[in-house]
Amino acid sequence: SMGDSTIVPRSGSTGASPAAVSTPYAGTAVRLPGVVQVERFDEGGEGLAYHDVDAGNQGGAFRNTGVDIEAASGGGYNLGWVAAGEWLAYSVDIQSAGQYTAQFRVAAYGAGGRFHLELDGSNISGSIVVPDTGWWQTWQTVQAAVTLPAGAHVARLVMDSAG
Repeated sequence: SMGDSTIVPRSGSTGASPAAVSTPYAGTAVRLPGVVQVERFDEGGEGLAYHDVDAGNQGGAFRNTGVDIEAASGGGYNLGWVAAGEWLAYSVDIQSAGQYTAQFRVAAYGAGGRFHLELDGSNISGSIVVPDTGWWQTWQTVQAAVTLPAGAHVARLVMDSAG
């Protein structure tokens, strides 16, 4: 009848394009429970593995991406120069579903910083306040209760406001 149509894929086409996704840093998802090192966010570039509002790495350390990373007091690395709306993605492998305490090592010279943790695009932590620790390299630990499903997922650390 009039208006009927049949749609078939072009020769050689699967009819679907794969979604662009980030891939785990160093090829392996982070096993949870465990430690996620903030500078080891996924590979894939701006908009896939991270979003950063300025170009280049202002801290100049660890990786050559748009994410601002510097050497941390006491060893390792930390994020710096964060702005609202920035985020980092982490491929994670959660060993068993359940209730967990997510802990974050933070420092801020001034109040007002807030962030949250997402899993597969859903906010699982609520807003977490970054206290004024007195200096950019004076560290405190903040935490949030989270419920995690087992298996492979993508976690995102999302900056809500800069301190």
